[in-house]
Amino acid sequence: MKKVSSILAIFFLVGTAAAFANGQAETSSGSAAPDYTGPMGMKANMSLVEPADPSQYNLENLGPSIVPFTTEADAQALAATGPTIYFFAATWCPHCQATYKDIQANYKMIPSNVHLIFVDYDKANALKEKYGITMQHTFVLIDPTGAKKKIWVGTETVASILKSAGISS
Repeated sequence: MKKVSSILAIFFLVGTAAAFANGQAETSSGSAAPDYTGPMGMKANMSLVEPADPSQYNLENLGPSIVPFTTEADAQALAATGPTIYFFAATWCPHCQATYKDIQANYKMIPSNVHLIFVDYDKANALKEKYGITMQHTFVLIDPTGAKKKIWVGTETVASILKSAGISS
């Protein structure tokens, strides 16, 4: 596994150097760098600019059921009114991005009593420790006391999130 990681790092660095040599990487004029498709179809932006703040998914206009994490007490209050799901997400995560896009397109499928709480994976260390979260794109269904009822990874659609949580839409 270490050898594969080293090979991938070299492959990425060679691609970055080639982009700079061809004048395609981000310049001081602010022109955007192209996307680079690397091994196994993974995309990487060639820009050396820091990614956006992971907590900055735009949740406006997605209805009252989809909210950013504020406090555990707020989440527990929501859980007292209906099923509540934490979504540990990061904007740099391609699976999280795909899930976010599906939520944008299909948020109306979420029943009004169901709550989806976006949690900033990079900043919520105490919450990650509490639930044993080791990777982004993880979902946790909680009860009104904040106890974990179910945890899962890998669903990217509203329909699959609801199904995994045992909620019929």
